[in-house]
Amino acid sequence: MAQSENQTTAVCGWSREEIDNMIVHIMMNDGPDRHIDGHEFITDFIMALLVNEACAWRYTYNNMIEDRANKLYRDALERVRELHERHK
Repeated sequence: MAQSENQTTAVCGWSREEIDNMIVHIMMNDGPDRHIDGHEFITDFIMALLVNEACAWRYTYNNMIEDRANKLYRDALERVRELHERHK
């Protein structure tokens, strides 16, 4: 990450922390519900865009989302099986 952050600072003059702080500020002051949940993902995406690594970031992010969805599905399926067994 350090190399990408250094590249980003050279490209846009902003550090990762400065970008993240601005995103949090925007979300708190201008977001519809004023929450800042997920600001790290937005910051990471912007950093990836600035150093031409957005495709790799998207691949990693999509895999993470797919893993979460698969876990939720497996957990729900297990819960349904438990309930089914309990009511036999």
